[in-house]
Amino acid sequence: MAIIALQMNRSEAKLGTAVRLFIGGPKMIISELDPAPGTHAQCVWFDDDDRRQQGWFDISWLRQLEAKGAEEGEEEEDEEN
Repeated sequence: MAIIALQMNRSEAKLGTAVRLFIGGPKMIISELDPAPGTHAQCVWFDDDDRRQQGWFDISWLRQLEAKGAEEGEEEEDEEN
């Protein structure tokens, strides 16, 4: 299945959402949201050595990932640019 990055609306940021930075990079998961609604999200990801990483990002920098083609039984295809 192809992974498509969609521009994230600040109100769409929820725990467990799969995201990627607008400039690219690894697939990340939102693990915590800033108490000030719609400002920052803490994301976690694994680096090339399978070490867990985390960082805080402005939500406007994030793009929600959406899987396409899963209903057709296509193999997973992760586009990392």
